[in-house]
Amino acid sequence: WRRIIHPEDAARILAESIAGEARLETFDLEGRYRNANGEWRWLHSTSSPRRDAQGRHIGFIGVAHDVTEAKEGELSLRDREAQLSAFINQSTAGFAQVDLRGQFTLVNDRFCEIAGWSREELMEMRMLDITHPEDRDRNRPLFERAVHEGTPYTHEKRYVRKDGSIVWVNNSVSVIRRKTPGEFPQGVVDL
Repeated sequence: WRRIIHPEDAARILAESIAGEARLETFDLEGRYRNANGEWRWLHSTSSPRRDAQGRHIGFIGVAHDVTEAKEGELSLRDREAQLSAFINQSTAGFAQVDLRGQFTLVNDRFCEIAGWSREELMEMRMLDITHPEDRDRNRPLFERAVHEGTPYTHEKRYVRKDGSIVWVNNSVSVIRRKTPGEFPQGVVDL
């Protein structure tokens, strides 16, 4: 089986296999293997120790499952997420995401420049923490409606920067929906 491991996976799989066998415990491996048609397929295998009637270790028995479609989907999703992340970070527009309580969960560099706070500082804050006190009463019900009903909105408001200066922003807010049963939105995007 070692001759059919993909060259990019071989060193890792062999090291994991040797370590798993040395522990004499069940272990899992995942990697690409060449099938009889010469195609590379992703396999997830589980190997368990075999023992004789006296309990002595006599080898391993393994079961492998072809997980190619799931793995290719996972890798494709990772690529799309990396592309989206690069797009967001290179955008000339400020982009932020908050959770259902208004806590920042993601900001791009441009949003940090506009808001006047570092990424690390913003990750410890809520959207209303940087909203000008005179704009909070108008912002709060819009945000709550978006969370409860999924209603997007656009409005102008002021941010208070770390140095105390004020910047006017035009926010376009949308709700991100996750396909988690029993849950509605998972976050709000605030541009």
